[in-house]
Amino acid sequence: MLLSVFTRHSTSCRFSRDRACRRCNCPKWVGGQVNGFYFRQSAKTRQWNEAEEVRVKLEEALIKGMPPFGTAVAAGSAPPIPAPADPPPASYRNEPLS
Repeated sequence: MLLSVFTRHSTSCRFSRDRACRRCNCPKWVGGQVNGFYFRQSAKTRQWNEAEEVRVKLEEALIKGMPPFGTAVAAGSAPPIPAPADPPPASYRNEPLS
């Protein structure tokens, strides 16, 4: 799959230029392209090995079509657009606002 683990460094981290850095204690995230959309989710850990386990679980969920991906992202469709509201009655139109 196209998901990978990366680090979102704090502003004071000395490794802030390297997203693939495993040595710092900054939060680890999982992200990548999923059906044409960029996906990013916190691994809720600061350990690279634990983040890799989260990545594997997310990839399995992607294959099965389970959340957080679900059927809407897998099908590439957007949520339905609600029907427009009824226009105001003619008696409300062109009246000055007071």
